[in-house]
Amino acid sequence: MRPTGTLSIIPAMMTLRQDGRGRLGDERGAAVVEFALVLPLLLLLLFGLVDFGRALAFWNNQTHLANEAARYAVVNACPTNPCAGGNLATAIQSEAESSTVRIKFCYPAHPDDPNPPPPSPGEPLHVTVRDTFHWIGRVKAPGLTWDPADTHMVTNSQMRIESATHDKYSPAVTTYDSFSKTCKSA
Repeated sequence: MRPTGTLSIIPAMMTLRQDGRGRLGDERGAAVVEFALVLPLLLLLLFGLVDFGRALAFWNNQTHLANEAARYAVVNACPTNPCAGGNLATAIQSEAESSTVRIKFCYPAHPDDPNPPPPSPGEPLHVTVRDTFHWIGRVKAPGLTWDPADTHMVTNSQMRIESATHDKYSPAVTTYDSFSKTCKSA
């Protein structure tokens, strides 16, 4: 007596697959289907890596701008002679890749004073650079919408003042927030 049900189908399927006859034994086109299933995940990973690389390069550029601004400020110099735009912040902004970068100078030695006394050599000068990074990873498909929010990036640099004058930059417009370690607008 032959068994009935699912157990009787399995030997028949194995026979078809083994000798290559019938629909179950035909595997033509399977690679295309598998590729179509994996491709969206691979593209998502690739574009995610590219976008993350852009964000990392953007942050690295901001860090460089903060360090450059701090270095020029502590020696009371400017990258161009005369200073582009009349002050150091404008000159550094002109070197940025983004047109929305904001640069602030402040003295941690006088955190709450919007009009600090002239700096003395050896006192710290703090520089904060702020900008917004725009992600390219926007996805709009039927039933799927992914729109990441823009990221506000802040970088800081602090150096000791070497020059007693500060006519190339204006630290009087900001105060230092000791909690977040950034220069804030007064």
